[in-house]
Amino acid sequence: MKPAHFSLTLVGKSLMFCAALMIVFGAFLDVSALGRRQLHCAAGGKILDESGNTVTLKGFGLGDWLMTEGYMWGITSKSYDAPREMEAGIINLVGDSATAKQFWKLYHDNYTTVKDFCAMKAWGCNAVRVGFNSNLIQPRDGQPATPPYIYDPEGWRLMDSVVAWATENQLWVIWDMHGAPGGQSADNIADADGTARLWTQPTIYQPRAIDLWMKIVNRYANNDWIIGYNLLNEPLLNTYGLDRALLRSFYMQLTDSIRTVDTKGLLFIDGDNYAQNFTDLTPPWDPQIVYDFHCYPPCCSYFGLDAFATQYGTPFWHGETGESGATDPYTSYTSCVTQLEAHNPPIGWSWWTIKKFNNVTQPWDVIRTPGFQTIINYWNNGGTKPVADSAKKWLLDVAVRTNSDSSANVTFLPNLVKSLKLDQTAKCVVPALPYRQSLKPMGLALAQHLIPNSEVVISFTLSNSAPVRISVFDLGGRLQKTLVSQPMAAGKQFVSWNRTDLSGKKVASGVYLYTFASGDFNVAHHFVLP
Repeated sequence: MKPAHFSLTLVGKSLMFCAALMIVFGAFLDVSALGRRQLHCAAGGKILDESGNTVTLKGFGLGDWLMTEGYMWGITSKSYDAPREMEAGIINLVGDSATAKQFWKLYHDNYTTVKDFCAMKAWGCNAVRVGFNSNLIQPRDGQPATPPYIYDPEGWRLMDSVVAWATENQLWVIWDMHGAPGGQSADNIADADGTARLWTQPTIYQPRAIDLWMKIVNRYANNDWIIGYNLLNEPLLNTYGLDRALLRSFYMQLTDSIRTVDTKGLLFIDGDNYAQNFTDLTPPWDPQIVYDFHCYPPCCSYFGLDAFATQYGTPFWHGETGESGATDPYTSYTSCVTQLEAHNPPIGWSWWTIKKFNNVTQPWDVIRTPGFQTIINYWNNGGTKPVADSAKKWLLDVAVRTNSDSSANVTFLPNLVKSLKLDQTAKCVVPALPYRQSLKPMGLALAQHLIPNSEVVISFTLSNSAPVRISVFDLGGRLQKTLVSQPMAAGKQFVSWNRTDLSGKKVASGVYLYTFASGDFNVAHHFVLP
C-alpha cells in the first residue's frame, strides 16, 4: 500500500519552525539491505558476494568534483592545472577568499548530486569510485608537525553525502585517494607542488596520509556499501629514481593500520607508473587485495596481472580508462568493455569520468557559459584580467549550472552510456527539486533549517488502515530506534523522534537513514541532524 504522500518535517520544541518538505523518493531500499556483508576475494581472481556469486564491479569514477583537474575545465595552461593552482587562481580573480569559498561550496553542492547516483543505478552500474583530494578533508596548509591533525567539517559533509546517496541507490563505494598529502607523484593530478613529497618527505606526509585513511575507515567501515579503499591513485616512484619497494612498504603500513578497524574491506592497489607497473607488489600481503590497473586509451595490456591471478588468485580491476577520441569515442569504448567481459572471470571497470566541461567522452557534458569561457581564456592565454565583480558573477553562476538538472547547460549523452553496454531500462526517479531552488543536495538541504535539540517529525497519509513500521539507522546500518511498529488508521499521521537511541541516549550529529514500511511498500531516505 503506497501512501498518497510522504514528507519529513523538522519541528523545534517551541514550534518556532515548522515546514514540511515533500519528498519524491528516487531510491527504494529494502530494510534488509542495511547491514549487508562485504564482498570478498576468492581463488581464481574472483570477487564474490555473500552468496558465493561472482561479482563484476562496474561503474564510473567521480572526477572533477571532490578533486578538480584543470583539463576537465578546459584549462591548458600549466600554471592553473593542479587543484591548488585552480584555487589560487580563483582567489586572485575574485579578490577575496570568502567569495572563493562561496564558489567552491556552490560547485561541490551542484556538480555531483543524488541525481547522478540515481542515474548510475538506472544505467546498470553497481559501483562508484569516488576520487577525493586529501586537502578537501585534511587541509594542506597549517597542519601541525605531529597528530592530532586538522580536519575540515565541510569535507566530511560532502563525504557523508556520498555515503547517503550510495546507500539509497545500493551502489558500492570505493574511496579513491586521488591526491595524497604531499603528492604521490609530482604531477598536477596528485595536487603536488612539483615534488612528490609523500616520498621525498615521508616523515611529514606519510603519517598524515595514514591518519586520514584511519579517519575515513573509522567513520565509514560499518556501512557495508563502503566496500573498499583505493589507497593511492597512480603513484610515481621509478620515474624519479626512487625504489619501488618504498611503495610496497607504504601500502603495507596503510594495510596494517586499516586492518585494526576494518578486517573485510577490499584494498585496491595501484602499481607504479600510473598504475601500470606492479613490480615489487607481489606476493599480495593481504587476502583482500585487488590490483587496480589504468590505461589510456581503452583498451590495452593487463600488465602481467593475469599471471598474478593464476599464481596468487588475486583479482584485478580496470580502475580507470576512457578519454578516447574527440568526436566518436564510442567504438573503442564498446571494444574495451567487450574485451573485459570476455576475460575469465570478467574484469570489472570504472570509467573515467562521469562529467566534464565541453567534452563528449563521458555521460554528462557541462557547457561552459560565456563568462566562464572568458575566465578560461584568460588563464590559458593571459591578456586582460577579468574585473573582479564580473569574475565573481560568472563563477557563482557556472557553479550552479553544473547541476545535472540544468537542462540549459548540462547535456546527457545516451550513446556514450550505450557504448559501455550498460542497461538503460531500469527505472530511477530522483527527488523533484529544481536545481536553482537549493544549493545543497536533497535531504542535506534540511540541515540549515534545523534548530538545536529539535525533534524529527515524519508525516504521511495512508489511503487505508495498514501496519506501519518506521525505523532510524545510522550510516553503518545500526538501528537507532524503531519509532512505530503497529497498525495505523487511514488519513494523515505524524510520528516523531526525539533524537534518542535504543538506550535512551541522545544521538550525535550527523547523517541518518529512516525507513518506512507499509505492506509491500518500502522506502528509505536520509537526513542530517546538526
